[in-house]
Amino acid sequence: MSIDRLVRLPLAGAVALALFGTASLTMAQQPAPPASSQQFYPGTKSTATYPIQDGTLTVNAGMPDHVKDYGPPPPFKTLDVNHDGRISEAEAQAYPPLDSDFLYASNNGKFITRAQYEKWVKDQR
Repeated sequence: MSIDRLVRLPLAGAVALALFGTASLTMAQQPAPPASSQQFYPGTKSTATYPIQDGTLTVNAGMPDHVKDYGPPPPFKTLDVNHDGRISEAEAQAYPPLDSDFLYASNNGKFITRAQYEKWVKDQR
């Protein structure tokens, strides 16, 4: 006698599971970068497909083929254009790596303080 159980997973849980699975899959398939390099391999792509209650969830992840080197992070005062002591989302757009990492750097806030920016810069090394 077998008992089949239906596991219901909220959409957020399914997405988290899919992302975790994709990250694990990507890491397992990509060769390790040289010890002196801390950059991603340009042009890496992965796809994972998961069955969900309403169909299929497909997750695509990767890095663009042409990753631009934006150089070192600029000084805080350069990004703080209006000199109010913080970097807004609009001001962060001047440095694309910070713009794409805005939620992390701001701790899910609406702006980045000098201390948060210095921590973010330190984390980039």
